[in-house]
Amino acid sequence: MRAEPILKKVAHQTAMLKNFLSKKKQNPSDLEFLSIAGISDAEHNTDSVVPLQSALSSRLIFDNIHVYMEKIERGEEASHHTIYKSAESIQLIYWFLAKYTSPEKKRISTGQLKTAALS
Repeated sequence: MRAEPILKKVAHQTAMLKNFLSKKKQNPSDLEFLSIAGISDAEHNTDSVVPLQSALSSRLIFDNIHVYMEKIERGEEASHHTIYKSAESIQLIYWFLAKYTSPEKKRISTGQLKTAALS
């Protein structure tokens, strides 16, 4: 298992990120959010379009919701244009939409999938 660095702030905030951050108080407190990021180009830490750090900025936007989950996929299937077709993504999205039940407000960590129940 590979430990990912904890992202608490972004060195360079784009106008779009600043806009999202300025509106995060509007996030419903009971929101459950699944973020899937990809690294298809490990040398540049990107999915060929979006740098991983940008993709993980959703952590900052949704740090005030009930549940935030993220998954980082790696490999050729993790490119920006194909990640949604990968068997791993399809299974995870199905699980999140059809089977997942929110935990009590507590922190859970299972393998590469991180679940944080935030208040």
